[in-house]
Amino acid sequence: AAFHPSDSTIVYVAPVLVHPNLCADCYYQAAARLKLNPSMNGSYTLERLYGENPPDPCECACNAACLCGHEDKYHPREIEVDALDNVYVTSAHSLDNDWVLVFSGSTGAMLTSTWLEGLTDQLRSPAAMSLSSQDPPNWLYLASSVNRNPVPFVYRFAIQRQGNAVSAL
Repeated sequence: AAFHPSDSTIVYVAPVLVHPNLCADCYYQAAARLKLNPSMNGSYTLERLYGENPPDPCECACNAACLCGHEDKYHPREIEVDALDNVYVTSAHSLDNDWVLVFSGSTGAMLTSTWLEGLTDQLRSPAAMSLSSQDPPNWLYLASSVNRNPVPFVYRFAIQRQGNAVSAL
């Protein structure tokens, strides 16, 4: 979970289980922005989902392995947010299908997605994510949960922007 940089009643969480009402037993995972209710212990309002509803799971008989030919970005694990309204989500899968997804915090639109295996074959199933402390952050740090080297590595990716929005890693 990550708190909004300027509003302590906004929290970003991943993963959340979403029931899209497509069929009785079909769900998908996403990330979410929640508004905490300070007057009621533990209550919140869902403000935004980050992540797409995968292809109609009913056509695939709710088979998690069936993605109907689409990229599998539906395994959110970690979430971070910056002061410029960008939400960073890692999507990690045991089949070495790992992504960093960046969304607009206010609209939920995906700004960019980066397939990690396209950048380095050593980073597998990212287990930890952090942004650099600059404002705005210039670096995204990821740690691998699978170490193929005798020494664990932390990977640093430059954050590229167009205005305030992230355009690439």
